[in-house]
Parts: sequence; structure tokens; C-alpha cells
Amino acid sequence: MRKVQGLLFATIVLSTVAVGSQQSDKAFESPLVAAVRRDLAAGNAAAQEEFWKMVEQRKAPLIENIPGNEKEVLVTFVWKDTGETKKVIVYARVNGLDPESDPRCHMQRLPGTDIWYLSHRLPKAAEILYQLIVNPPEAGAGQAMQALQRSARPDPLNPIQYPDKLDPLYDPTQPWRTGSIARMPAVPDNPWLTRKSDAAAGTLREHTVKSAFLKMANPRKVWVYTSAGARLQRPNLLILFDGGTTYQNRIPTTAILDNLYAAHKIGETIAIFVGNLIARRNPPGIVARQLRRAIARMFRHCRSNELHQACSGAVVEGAWSRLSPIAS
Repeated sequence: MRKVQGLLFATIVLSTVAVGSQQSDKAFESPLVAAVRRDLAAGNAAAQEEFWKMVEQRKAPLIENIPGNEKEVLVTFVWKDTGETKKVIVYARVNGLDPESDPRCHMQRLPGTDIWYLSHRLPKAAEILYQLIVNPPEAGAGQAMQALQRSARPDPLNPIQYPDKLDPLYDPTQPWRTGSIARMPAVPDNPWLTRKSDAAAGTLREHTVKSAFLKMANPRKVWVYTSAGARLQRPNLLILFDGGTTYQNRIPTTAILDNLYAAHKIGETIAIFVGNLIARRNPPGIVARQLRRAIARMFRHCRSNELHQACSGAVVEGAWSRLSPIAS
């Protein structure tokens, strides 16, 4: 990463969405599933039990190499039928696929077994977040999406969850807010995620903003991060994060910024984490529109009013002056 010389303004919204190129190919069945099919046809009654023992050892999803393909792997999501399974959706929206209606997101049952499966080809360096929806509820048109989302669960056969149980935002009473991570074998290590011993910690201060302009989530919490030891009269990097607690707990943003600053990859930095309560009450499309309006209102009034004042105006004065042409 090169050092950033100009002002970078980024609004980042977290969503449970699969990333990267994802292709489903029904003609390209998992060799592991195909082996169970052949063994059962040959009279090996233990094939099903042996399959689940293998899954317990390897963990889900199952990842297999594709002969002649050096760029992708075959990823197979599996579900063990308890006797009442009628439908299983792999909830990982990508490239416009609708998990509820698109068959490329639906598992199929291996006839005569308790094995449900769905295979996709993914890049070897892919890492995706997904959930499983078993027997999705039927609801009226106005309630269908909310009912579907609330029936989503992490994959019980995959031990890697997001957020994990040590995360302050993990809530066992709301399992639909937890997903599973499918990590491919060539996912590169990220050297910036873990705080380095020689990276001085920046300063993080919490403020409360009560707005006369915002109609929702008012007042709301705002956290302001500044680089360690920096004067910050003319910072060259300003980042605004929506979802204040998400980008402090689930994503180690302050550690990343400390590491990058210590390595001279970025200059003096201000990061503002704006608490957001909108997403818990509205669908994603509405959230996005409301978020854009809220941010626009904040910046129209921030220099002389609320956010600027709450965030220690003298410290961020230089940043606001450079942001004004962008926000106007």
C-alpha cells in the first residue's frame, strides 16, 4: 500500500454479502458427494456415516481441487437432515442472485440419504460470509424478507463464525446476526490486522451528538480516533465509518490504522466512527438512503455546529476545511 498524499473520504457500510466471483455448476458435482452416491449404489450402507465422519474431521464447507484449474476450488456446503428438512438455502447474496428464489443458492438432497449439498466454484483466495436457512418460513409479501433474514443461522458444521463468541457484539439471543466464514486455501495473510508491538496506539475519544437535523438514532454516539503523537492540524487522511461499534470490535480498525501509521504507509489520520441504529429497524435499501441523507446533513452543518463541535473542533479544523468542497 502506498502512502496516501491527498484526502481520502470513505463511507463504509458493513453487510452480510459474499465477495468475489461465485459460480454454480450442477454438472460439476463434488467428487466427495459423487463417491457417496457410487458407494451406496454398490451396496456400501456405511457410506453415509463415513461421509459425516469425514465432514466432522475436515469441517464445512468441503473444499476440493479442480483438475486443470489452478485459479479456483470447488466448495461444497452441506447440511445433515434431521428428518424434517424440506429446503435449505445458502444465504450468500452475490452478483444479483436472490437466495430465496434462485436455485443456484439452494441445496439438493442426495437421494436416499440425510445429505443435503450445494457446490460452487470460488477463487482460491476467496473468503466469504454466509448463513444457512433451513425450511424458510412462508410469509406475506411485506414480511417475506424480514422473516427470511431472521431464520438465517450460522453453519453448525463450520467452527469459524462471525462475530465469534468473544466479540462484544455477539448475541446468542439473535442467531440471525451471526454468520459463518468460508475461507479458501490461498487467502493471503493480512499483516495489518494484529497490532504490532512497535506500533504506538492512537487516541480514541467517545462523544455524544444530539442533532437538531437528524430524525433517527438521535442522539447518537461518535468516536474520534487520532494518530499517535500527531498534531493533526493538516491531516492527510480522514475516514468516516458508519457503524461505530462494528468498526471498533468486529473489525480492528484502530489497530490497522496504528500499524499503517507506524509503518509510514499513511500519514496523520483522523477516523470518525458514527454510531448507527437505523439498520436494526429498516431494510437495507432504506438504510442506505437514510444513511446518505444523514451524512449529507451532518456535513452541511458540521463546521459550525454539531459534529464538528462534538469532535473537538480545534483538533479536526484542518480536516473539515479540506472536506468542505467534497461535502458541499
